[in-house]
Amino acid sequence: MNKYFSSAAAVFCILTIGVLIVFANPQGQPARPIVFSTAPKLINARLIAGNADKTARRIGKNSYTLRGTATLTIVVANEDDTVMGTLAVAFEDKDLKKIAEFAGKPPGTIPAILVKKDVVARFRNGAACPIVRLEIGETEWELGGAKAGISRFALDIVETPDQVPQLFCTWTRQLNAKRPRRGIIAAINRLISTEQ
Repeated sequence: MNKYFSSAAAVFCILTIGVLIVFANPQGQPARPIVFSTAPKLINARLIAGNADKTARRIGKNSYTLRGTATLTIVVANEDDTVMGTLAVAFEDKDLKKIAEFAGKPPGTIPAILVKKDVVARFRNGAACPIVRLEIGETEWELGGAKAGISRFALDIVETPDQVPQLFCTWTRQLNAKRPRRGIIAAINRLISTEQ
């Protein structure tokens, strides 16, 4: 009798867990949103003294070129075929020292990663998998006595078998064919994290 009771209890437990999984995770969606970022990419940035006028900026006087690694964490896909997210650019120690010098701050006070929220990116014309290029317009950070600026640049979404990159591939196919995209955009927004 104990043998039958333990088998029945085990079946009951398995069924209960299955029901909880189905109700906790309807339609097979992930329980937590996916944090989705572009592939890291090396970019150039220009560091400009805060008091430099437009002419000095144009000819590069009182400026310094930085190299950093940029990535965009996408938080929302928009119906105007843009995405918005948080741009993060990481710099090497030598560049961080130069930023601190230009800003008139002690070394070690500039964060290793500069972050800018609510950055909008657009698909480059004809964007298609396996590499979808997103263009980002001029971006600038205020750093006290200096500014770090990046001219227009592109970051990449690389095709993988994962669901979000596949949806971006479908989005660009529909965009290039001038077909409706609202369902794809909504599917991306259901999957990705909205936290910045």
